[in-house]
Amino acid sequence: MTVRARAVVHREPGVSEPLLLGEVKRSMALQEDENLEIEIFSQNLAQLSAPAVDAP
Repeated sequence: MTVRARAVVHREPGVSEPLLLGEVKRSMALQEDENLEIEIFSQNLAQLSAPAVDAP
């Protein structure tokens, strides 16, 4: 099973861009397995703190 975290960025009016922030993977074959594979996309997270573009 994979769970993804994402945000939608609006860099300019009328344009929406999905931004994948990270994901967590877990085995479905082994129900008792508590090990999670976590991946964070730091470059995409950094884009969230970028200055916003002012609308005209």
